[in-house]
Amino acid sequence: MLIRRQDFTVRLMIYNREQISKELCDQLSDVLVILIDIFALSRKAMKGGVLGRLQKYGRNVLLGNDDAIRGAVGKLEKLTQTEVRLVGAETLSEVKGTRRAVREMNQSLTETHDGVATIIEMMSEKRERKEKFHEDKLKTILQPWVSGNPGVGKSFLSSNMIAFLNNQYPQGVQHPSHISVGYFFFKDDNPKTRSFPQALRDLAYQICQNDPMYEKYVATRCGSLEDIGNLESAWEILFAEFFVRNEDTDSSVFLVIDAIDESYHQELQEFLGLACEDIMKGKCWPA
Repeated sequence: MLIRRQDFTVRLMIYNREQISKELCDQLSDVLVILIDIFALSRKAMKGGVLGRLQKYGRNVLLGNDDAIRGAVGKLEKLTQTEVRLVGAETLSEVKGTRRAVREMNQSLTETHDGVATIIEMMSEKRERKEKFHEDKLKTILQPWVSGNPGVGKSFLSSNMIAFLNNQYPQGVQHPSHISVGYFFFKDDNPKTRSFPQALRDLAYQICQNDPMYEKYVATRCGSLEDIGNLESAWEILFAEFFVRNEDTDSSVFLVIDAIDESYHQELQEFLGLACEDIMKGKCWPA
């Protein structure tokens, strides 16, 4: 069987472009050595009179009748077969190595993804705990009184006003306007629904649900219910300081208070006096 020199040289060019193993390099060296031997034997044979027979019968005569050349060619064939098997084995090894690397990379990516997901979950839980802590603290400090929704036996005008404001300034959705809407309906059948300090705390609690900056302010500014226990301190701390005297805030609020004639008369007079001072300063407007 003849070995095409051109095929081997093409393979050598391909090998030269890549980094090959020591085993394959040694095998190629052996192939090159035996090729040189074949060339030398062929030249010797032609000088010894074989050239005439080669011209007459072609290469088969030369290779078939010279035992040394035939033996060298047989050795070359075995070497090239070994070369091919070695290349196949190394290719298989590289493919398996690549697959293993891909699996490891995918596993690493999965672990990274899981780690990021865990961190996000932990951050979310931490944020929820913080929000829950603020909400619980605000409930303890403000002690809001849960009254009926607008439009359920309440003033029709106030209910429509609240509906309009909520439509203009959506609440609880981080609206870019930073405008909150609070409302309270006085009713003379319960001490809490007649109390102005209670009304102010209810209003503040509603605003906290819509304005994170105000929520943080109240949670930081108020340590307990006693800090805002009376009407003056409730108005001063919950509204005047943040919405009237704070020049840095861009938050504002609409307060809708219905049926004030059903509140305690003395507290109503005190509230009007406090609010009028800020109205005269041009910071508040009656609605």
